[in-house]
Amino acid sequence: MPTFSELYPICLLLIAFLTTGWLIHHTYPSPADDKPRDIQIDGLRGLLAFGVMTYHYFGIRHLIINGELRMDRTSSITALLASWTVPIFFAITAYLFSQRLLRLENQQGRSISNFLLGRVFRLIPTSLLACVLFLLTNLVVYTDVRDPKLLLHNWKVLLNASLSSIRHPASGPDSDQISSWAWSIACGPQWTLHFEWIFYLSLAALSLLTLKKQSVLLPALIITVLMLTIQGTRDFFQNWDYMTWAFVPGLILGLTSKYWKNSRYLSHPITAVIGIATVIASAFYSKLKVKIPANTLFLAVILSNNTATRCLESKLLRSIGETTYSIYLLHGIVQYITLKWIVTIQIARSMPEWLWWLTCALQVVVIVIIARLSLEFVETPGIEVGKRFYRWLMNLIERRAKWLLNWI
Repeated sequence: MPTFSELYPICLLLIAFLTTGWLIHHTYPSPADDKPRDIQIDGLRGLLAFGVMTYHYFGIRHLIINGELRMDRTSSITALLASWTVPIFFAITAYLFSQRLLRLENQQGRSISNFLLGRVFRLIPTSLLACVLFLLTNLVVYTDVRDPKLLLHNWKVLLNASLSSIRHPASGPDSDQISSWAWSIACGPQWTLHFEWIFYLSLAALSLLTLKKQSVLLPALIITVLMLTIQGTRDFFQNWDYMTWAFVPGLILGLTSKYWKNSRYLSHPITAVIGIATVIASAFYSKLKVKIPANTLFLAVILSNNTATRCLESKLLRSIGETTYSIYLLHGIVQYITLKWIVTIQIARSMPEWLWWLTCALQVVVIVIIARLSLEFVETPGIEVGKRFYRWLMNLIERRAKWLLNWI
């Protein structure tokens, strides 16, 4: 068997990814959604999640061969799977939610509270599921002790390690009991939640302070630029400047949407070719003056429903796109369990490369299935609970307000 290049594993994993997604969609089709949407974005998000997952497999391969998890030892093209996909995720977030805040027609205070509560009940349940799974997969190893104090200490270590990536991206396990590679693979994907929460809170706070929904994006853009220059900020805002730039393309497009949204130039296939070419070229440059324009142009092409990227509108990719968040957060758990308990590092090191990548393809099948189950039984119920909680909270506030007015 010839040595695999980077292209063959990517194609193998993509086939497993799309085939499993098709089988699930064909057997359990998603209900039709009549809401106006940027439908190519839904399909793109599924491919972005695949890119991050595949990039992590290359990092794990480096761990198996060299004994250390080094995500920076991949080629520029392979690095594009994550160095580009994550910033595009952030840009999509910036565009969608800045647009959503501008479109809200309720009173400003209610709009912001609904927005933030919606984010909490949308993101936290799946994140907690990933943490719980990490805890459960380590119970046997770290709780097989008779000393109650040591048992409590081990539980504390596990809980801290599983939640540390939510609190801060630079956080990690505070004990040698949990190896850095185990934590990085299982819990590492949650580092992006830190930056998303800062964006949500910043956008909501600015919207509330300005009191004019039309002026949300401009202050958000200003504070984004300011954060790039603030080096003394610590605690929650520490390292915020590391990925701040990734939100800029989405904010730019949200701010100027009325000028380009129906542009026939952006929907032309030649523009799509230029946008894709600039994105690939940006993989070889680290300067933001290249990455920001490239990502802005590419995202504008997708949001314009370009004819050259119409494949993203397929029901298959949009169905997979619905499970993007679960794929992103839970794929590391499957990778960790496989490497820790099933195909250990020692076994994988002695396996032919083609056989290792075949086991990765099987993992992808499991990941896609788990992501669909998470969507059905964790994400969707969480959203519904959030809606009910918001209605209950607003009714409670109104009742208390009436009581207070009557008392006065």
